[in-house]
Amino acid sequence: MTNILILIIDYFRIKGFWHLARSLVIPLFIALAPIIIDLTSGVQGNISSILETAINVLGILLGFQIAISALLVSPNNRNIETAKGIKIGVTSFKKDKTLFDELVTDITWTILCTSLSLLLSIIALAFAACTPWLSHVAIPFSLFILSYCICLTVEIAINLYLILKAKPDENNNQSPA
Repeated sequence: MTNILILIIDYFRIKGFWHLARSLVIPLFIALAPIIIDLTSGVQGNISSILETAINVLGILLGFQIAISALLVSPNNRNIETAKGIKIGVTSFKKDKTLFDELVTDITWTILCTSLSLLLSIIALAFAACTPWLSHVAIPFSLFILSYCICLTVEIAINLYLILKAKPDENNNQSPA
């Protein structure tokens, strides 16, 4: 549990609260869509199929995120080695953070969020048959978490792409992400 607390502290020191707030805007609008549709049309979706789809997508995302983390430990990439030396101007736990630290923190945060949302979606699916009111809570929540995890994964993939494709002389002068 201490490791999770360290990750959360590191994430907020590196990214800041406003990054989290900005990251939640798109998922919030996506989560509000079923509520608005339900209020205006009175149509209630099939909760179990939506939750099953969310579980499948979250499982695929989790596998993709673990594959991305495997790329970081590959020893034959000069750009990854260079990213380990680029300071980002943040100190956390008495260590000056680097671009590599930021990427590892992002990936670990995303894996944690995806894993927790996968667990919550499975729990919601288990209770979906028992409680009909759950559809009003579970579907927007599931869509919110799913879209948040997708946005985080896309951000990580773009940052990793910028690091891996950066010209070596650019890495010495400026941060590619």
